[in-house]
Amino acid sequence: MNEEIKAYNHSFDEDLVEYGTIPDVFNYSEGNKIEVPDDFVLCRDLEGMSTAIFKEDTWDYNPYRLSATKLTKWHFSKLLLGKNPAAERAIIIELKYLLFCMMYFCESGYTGTRSSSVMFSYFTVLRQAARFCLDLELTTHGNLTLKHLFTNKPFLAAFVRNKKGITFNKRMSAIINDFNFLGEKIIGFTVVNREDVDLNETDSQQTVIIPQRIYMSLMNNLENDIDFIYENSDGLEEMLPKFKDRYYGVSHGRQKGLAVGGRKYYRETMSQAIVSHGLSKLLKDNYKVTKKNNLTLALSKIQFIAKQVIHLYTGMRHQEVNRLPYECVYTETITEATVDEKGKIVDEALAVELLSTTTKFTGYKESASWYAPKCVLKAIKILQRIARGMAGFYNVAYETIPLLVSTSELRTLMDGKPEVTNFNTSKHSPHWLSLLTITGIDLIDLRASDEDRDFLSDKKFQVGNSWPLASHQFRRSLAFYASNSGFVSLPTLKAQFKHLSLEMARYYRRNFEQIKTIFGYFDKEKGEYILPDDHMIFEYQLGIPGNVANQILIDVLGADNHIYGKTGRYIERQKEQLKDNEILIQEVRKETEKRVAKGELSYRDTLLGGCIKVGACEDEMLGDFTSCLGCKGGIINPNKVDKAIDRIKEELAEYAKDSAEYQITIIDYDALVKYKKYSMKSKDEEPA
Repeated sequence: MNEEIKAYNHSFDEDLVEYGTIPDVFNYSEGNKIEVPDDFVLCRDLEGMSTAIFKEDTWDYNPYRLSATKLTKWHFSKLLLGKNPAAERAIIIELKYLLFCMMYFCESGYTGTRSSSVMFSYFTVLRQAARFCLDLELTTHGNLTLKHLFTNKPFLAAFVRNKKGITFNKRMSAIINDFNFLGEKIIGFTVVNREDVDLNETDSQQTVIIPQRIYMSLMNNLENDIDFIYENSDGLEEMLPKFKDRYYGVSHGRQKGLAVGGRKYYRETMSQAIVSHGLSKLLKDNYKVTKKNNLTLALSKIQFIAKQVIHLYTGMRHQEVNRLPYECVYTETITEATVDEKGKIVDEALAVELLSTTTKFTGYKESASWYAPKCVLKAIKILQRIARGMAGFYNVAYETIPLLVSTSELRTLMDGKPEVTNFNTSKHSPHWLSLLTITGIDLIDLRASDEDRDFLSDKKFQVGNSWPLASHQFRRSLAFYASNSGFVSLPTLKAQFKHLSLEMARYYRRNFEQIKTIFGYFDKEKGEYILPDDHMIFEYQLGIPGNVANQILIDVLGADNHIYGKTGRYIERQKEQLKDNEILIQEVRKETEKRVAKGELSYRDTLLGGCIKVGACEDEMLGDFTSCLGCKGGIINPNKVDKAIDRIKEELAEYAKDSAEYQITIIDYDALVKYKKYSMKSKDEEPA
């Protein structure tokens, strides 16, 4: 039997009869799915005429106003911009449903009612949230919803940061409280904790971006360390189990004192054990191991290095890495191989190796996954060597122990169980980390990444200080830098990481449905794939608009030379707004980021400069680079034009003038020379 629920927290109240008449009563039986009929009436005037119907895109609550002041109508149609009609309509339906639940299922105040003006204020905030979802969707190619926003801390924090203000904070707090009260049974999701989004915060204290110079140094040093350790750590698996013998690795003098017996019973000393297991380069030369205490410290330092590499290249959180089991790598096939009619493989299958906190699959994924490039796989193999050795020490199956298993039992020989290593940054950090000191250039990067924060007054970030490394910095830095697949603003980074950024784009810029099946887990109760709300992908996607904006600001607006092309006028106007010898001003940055987030502006590097055209480029795919000269999205860099002309002149010299190659190439050459002469006011040149 249905339970009749009145509109308690609707603007309707018995005292409002003189303004309007009663809206529809919603019949709801607890436990059933809530379905609001399209023709459900939310507000009626004194004549009983409907002024707010659920399916309509305009709701008029003036009949229920508490004062003589006329209320603004609720216009959902402002979300309908025609850029993505399906997504815009879907989020309007979601927005209406959430507002309905707040009005009909929440109680508030002494009377249990809310005024229409209060509900309108909540509507404006939620409509802004819906616009945030739609704008972000244009850059991530996913179907971002209000559910995604309110269940995901990085997304919600990003939205809140852009809407600072006492009034906004109060309204957002009330909305979060309402959603918490309604719960998953009513609205279909559990909102993030109120404490997780500090609406009282006035200064940005977000995790810092690692400056480019330090980031590159970290990358180089960690990769060098991992390569060295990987090549020289094979013997760990065989050596570590031998320390179950309390005499193993102890000096012969100490063994004699412990009454081990005669010389024929002597075990290998630490030095002998290191040599016999081929570990001299690693343990003796590099970590100066001479006794058990040295050994356990060295192993922890090796694990620390491997852990930082995992953070660096995956963006996993501290506890996510700590939870990695021994078997944490698996291969996911993205696309199957293409086979012709003769059974010959025409196109190889595309697969990616992933890390997961659980890889014991029973037909579905039970945990989240992260993309694992080659450097990470080396780090995993190093940790597995140590883990297999410790499994032998504990006499347990290695599949049952954590990947980052503690080695302290080698020294204490206590009957404990395998635990995760407890790292101390100051104790386990490599010596080179303290040498990465902050410079003025690094401060410029920090200020550019967060203009609202006063880094100059922060004692941790003073010039000359060692960089205060924390594991979560890797996560945000990876999201910040890798969200731009070209890494144009990081030209000095190693080729390997540039390649990684392309791979990141390949796998992390998929739409939400594809992401769920690759990086998510299967929820048995809901019967669907779920992407964890705190997964790296969300921070990665949030970084895309800001990083594209950074490319435009630094590589285009910050260029010393004049910019040509169809967008030249816009670019040159923006350049005039920059202050001399200072960081790009905040107003230009915010306007650029806003246009990128809305999908009105994009940027990618080209052979002749850059392009701000949104979407795919057919000419680029066909290799027709001279089409940029007349493209409305083209940004032409005169230096690149000169280089292209010189390169083609050299190429033409290798062809016979009557050859097809010469005839095709001369067309591109003529186009460039003509453009330089007439559009860049430069003298013509003749081919060699």
